[in-house]
Amino acid sequence: MNPAEEYILNQPEPFRSILMHLQVVLEHTLPEAELKYKWRIPCYYIGK
Repeated sequence: MNPAEEYILNQPEPFRSILMHLQVVLEHTLPEAELKYKWRIPCYYIGK
């Protein structure tokens, strides 16, 4: 598990459910986007 996924799973409800839903939507809509952990929060990067 990467730090970004760990961050999402460690959030209290309802924030965890919201973040997990956003993760599914973003990964479905933008399959080339990469989930990274920057500035102590999960971020999606496309390209470099």
